[in-house]
Formats: sequence, structure tokens, C-alpha cells
Amino acid sequence: MKICEAFAVYRFVKLCKHIWGILFERGLPLRGAIAFGTFYWNHETMLAGQPFIEAHDDSESLSFSGLIFAKDSLSAIYSQAAAV
Repeated sequence: MKICEAFAVYRFVKLCKHIWGILFERGLPLRGAIAFGTFYWNHETMLAGQPFIEAHDDSESLSFSGLIFAKDSLSAIYSQAAAV
């Protein structure tokens, strides 16, 4: 992972945390997972790929309102960061 890609991941996670915090403060507690990997999409909101399945499965297993990294994705992010 290049430095600019690592920074983009950091900014994305920071943005997700910020949005989650605002929604929580306004009475809309959410639960979700951030997943990393290859996905496919088009301009008509069709999304597909292993990261969506992983994020859905991991977020469904939560018994609290929160934002987590999907299990397999966190190890992928660490290994990519170590390659910098």
C-alpha cells in the first residue's frame, strides 16, 4: 500500500467515525462494519463483492451499536500497511 493509499484509508475511517458519531448523537444508533477488498458497482446503486458480505455478516453479529472493522479486513489492512 502506498503512503497516499494508506492516508486515504485513514481518512475514510475517520469520516465513517465522524458520521456515525453525529447519527448517534441525534438518536439514530447504528451498527456496521468496515470491510476491505475488491468490489463491483455501477451508477445505479448496485454493489457486489466479498467486502459487502463480510461487513454485513460481522455487523449482524454485534449486540451493540457501534462501528467495527470486519475480521478478515483488519488483517488485510495491517498486511498492506506493513508493506509501506
